[in-house]
Amino acid sequence: VITQLQLLFFSALAFALLMLSGIYPPELRLANLDADWLPRRPGRRAAAAAGNAAMAIRDGGLRLARAAAAPGWKAVFGWHAPRGPASRAWSTGAAALATVAALALYLLFVYA
Repeated sequence: VITQLQLLFFSALAFALLMLSGIYPPELRLANLDADWLPRRPGRRAAAAAGNAAMAIRDGGLRLARAAAAPGWKAVFGWHAPRGPASRAWSTGAAALATVAALALYLLFVYA
């Protein structure tokens, strides 16, 4: 503690002597551009531009995916329509066979 106090007092003494002798430079009222200027000004603009570009890419990808999936969705909606094959009453054997086929497809997908 004493060593730190000695450093503090002698640095204050040196500062006071430099101020009184006129060697210490006067304070200038200038704008100081430190490292925090980069994220505040151009960094914010760059982040906004990157975000806009990413959203444009995402929107284009979504439009492309929707256009590619449209025929498949039409087939699925046709299958599950009110008069479609999936909405009719199934027998127990057909339902069990469909379940076994779905599970076999799942196992093939997972373990192959």
